[in-house]
Amino acid sequence: MEAYQVGNWVGGTTECLGGIGQIGLFLLPVPKGPAIEVRAASTTGSTVPRSISGFEKMGQITVKLQNLVDQAAKDFDAGNAVLRPKEVQQILSNPNKWRSVVRGNYIDRTVKVAIDNDPGLAADLITAPPFVAAPDVMAPGLHAWWDMTTSTPGEWEKHVDDYIQPYGFGVHLPTDRN
Repeated sequence: MEAYQVGNWVGGTTECLGGIGQIGLFLLPVPKGPAIEVRAASTTGSTVPRSISGFEKMGQITVKLQNLVDQAAKDFDAGNAVLRPKEVQQILSNPNKWRSVVRGNYIDRTVKVAIDNDPGLAADLITAPPFVAAPDVMAPGLHAWWDMTTSTPGEWEKHVDDYIQPYGFGVHLPTDRN
């Protein structure tokens, strides 16, 4: 299948990428596997992956990444996260202010270390350094990216606005599914 252009993002729910997703203007076969919510977006001029196998690979990667995000979130919420001394100080000084920030940083760090230590994922993915204005995870060969953020209204949309043009097709990895 040749690459094709996607029109303005049209929200809708369809089965895709190994789960349920909100995508723009295309339907794909669903690989077998656990259902997850995939929030993805594309805009005019964005090229989506060039083949069904590219979509299948994105689906497989998405399932693996969401599992890593979910596990890191569960570990933090259960009190099993190994935090940096500064993070412990922040939480102790003002839990209402710092807990969600430290939680997000812990999930980000833990998932990126897991990606870098998994030869299967590391072969296809690049992780952004902390506090760099780029998607958390990128797959240049697929013209795709993933970003870990909460489901707070507007959070994902900000990421799409920032990253869709330079990085391609984006997939939301919610950090608050638990």
